[in-house]
Amino acid sequence: MARLPTPGGDSGNWGTILNEFLEVSHQSDGTLKNLPSHLVVATDGTGDYETISEALAAVSSGDTIFIKNGTYAGGFNIQVAGITLAGESRDNVIIQSPEDTTPAIRISAAHVTIRDLKVDGRRDLKGPGQTDTNSHSGIRIQSEYATIQNVWLFETYGYGISGNAAHYGKILNCLVENRATNGDDPVSGFFAYGVYAQGTRGWRVIGNTITGWSQGIGFWWGTHESIAAFNHVINNFGYITESPGSGGTRSAIEDYGASEAGHGNNLWLGNLVDGSTSCCFEIAQGVKGSQVVGNVIRNWNKFGDNTGSPFQIVDGGETQRTSDITFRDNRIYGSDAVGGSAYVKGRNVQISGNYFIDMPLVSTCALVCEGAITSGLHIEGNHFFNVSGAIRLDGGIADGAQILNNTVNQQSADGLAAFEIRSGGVHNISNNTIISDKGRGIAVTSAAGDHHRLQGNTIITGQFAMAINRGRNIISNNYMVQTSSNSLNAFALTGADCVGNVCRGNFISGAVRRLAIGGGAEYNLIEDSYFGDGADNLVGGPNNRTDWRHDNASSIAVSAAFKSLGGQTVGTSQVTVAHGIGYTPSQVTVTMTSDGRVWKSAASDDTNIYLTADAADRTAEVFVR
Repeated sequence: MARLPTPGGDSGNWGTILNEFLEVSHQSDGTLKNLPSHLVVATDGTGDYETISEALAAVSSGDTIFIKNGTYAGGFNIQVAGITLAGESRDNVIIQSPEDTTPAIRISAAHVTIRDLKVDGRRDLKGPGQTDTNSHSGIRIQSEYATIQNVWLFETYGYGISGNAAHYGKILNCLVENRATNGDDPVSGFFAYGVYAQGTRGWRVIGNTITGWSQGIGFWWGTHESIAAFNHVINNFGYITESPGSGGTRSAIEDYGASEAGHGNNLWLGNLVDGSTSCCFEIAQGVKGSQVVGNVIRNWNKFGDNTGSPFQIVDGGETQRTSDITFRDNRIYGSDAVGGSAYVKGRNVQISGNYFIDMPLVSTCALVCEGAITSGLHIEGNHFFNVSGAIRLDGGIADGAQILNNTVNQQSADGLAAFEIRSGGVHNISNNTIISDKGRGIAVTSAAGDHHRLQGNTIITGQFAMAINRGRNIISNNYMVQTSSNSLNAFALTGADCVGNVCRGNFISGAVRRLAIGGGAEYNLIEDSYFGDGADNLVGGPNNRTDWRHDNASSIAVSAAFKSLGGQTVGTSQVTVAHGIGYTPSQVTVTMTSDGRVWKSAASDDTNIYLTADAADRTAEVFVR
């Protein structure tokens, strides 16, 4: 067909626009194409049809059904591909759910778009005791490439929007609302999932508000390569059982693979998750490769039993492995009333760049990692503020965790260490900063196993800075300061398993005592370390070797052997011990053989060692070199 002239060559003028229309609307021989229809539905008879079902019976692929404001019966099934249902306005085009469990809208054909309308689930008309099945959805998707945009789903029973094997669905800018939004008391009734995908690929759940459910968003059983981004998942205080408290809690967001092969590689990006009866985020068993990035998390476990967490990564055994999970750049805000640590159990898990704020939990840390299956754990660059404890490694972790460049500021005073290591696996704890006028620093407990590296950490705490109960660790270049006048040491090596530690290049200062080696600790080497002023050291045992520099004193040769002066009994008055070795000792150590404390109370000479005890009849063995 001949083109019309284009005056002036202006691409925006009427000639160009008309030519473009003709190319779309006409065949090459100039005959008119069959253009998509625009079918109008109106309850008052001013459209082509009065019901949506009538329009669906007449629609062809590519057509749009325009629905004018009004209330319409739902329960219909869209079976023609490539059509659009468009409402005149989201608030005033109302599609009512049937009284039975049939979805208000079912999509059985591909490339269907639904936008700008409201689905009234009429929850009060549904019978009690209905089962947890996604056939009860407000919108049920059973085909590929469905788009649900700017739709308000209100008070649907069971599920809001659900899809099963419905790949590449898009849920955009919708309000998916149910009534379980009360943040003060549990709400009775059956509330399942706001948006639910099962066995799907490539879903996009973006920019929605999802509120009043048990679970706001669920990617279940085989859902993969999907994205949930920039959603507000708020006040989801419902249960999936009729009665609150009967075990029907759900996490507000859940990625759940179980034994379904190929589940994972999902991205959870930039969501606000505020309010749940269990976890806010749960990466459940059988998930591989999913990422949780840049989300804000608040108010987990609202009506629970302190088992809910801000986030939880769970492994399910040999057939339901969880691996290669990234939890990065999220913000977790707790409160005194919220219980439950973040919990990690899986392979190759990265926890980095997150903020844990206001989590003074009772007798537990903000982040707990455990289990023999847990390996490849990388915890780096996280910030902990106002927590009881920050990180705990528990329960036989399979290989070495990396705990690097984390910051802890302001611990609550409940006696927990900022980092508590209870698991073997040759861990690397380096370049962290712990500053707390109340809390404790790093504890390597008797259950931790040996051969850890603790290097380059800055620890300024009111209680102990570092306490080591295991052996063969490399402890180097740490700055350890204990600031309170309590009975704890800045740096302690204690216990029968504390054997063969190498401590080099550390700065150690304590308000009462800088260093304590005792309780059976042996064969530990401390050298090239500087000890701050204003406190004493207690080095017990004949087999520990020290070469520290303090007050510009000369180094003590570590090759010098200790000589035992035997057992001594000391009281509160100064006593002298005649050693008779004919030289002034460069070092005197005291190993207690009773309760209490004995110390060297004056300078030694080549005849006497001067000792004083904190009470009468303290006994100790004295060594010199």
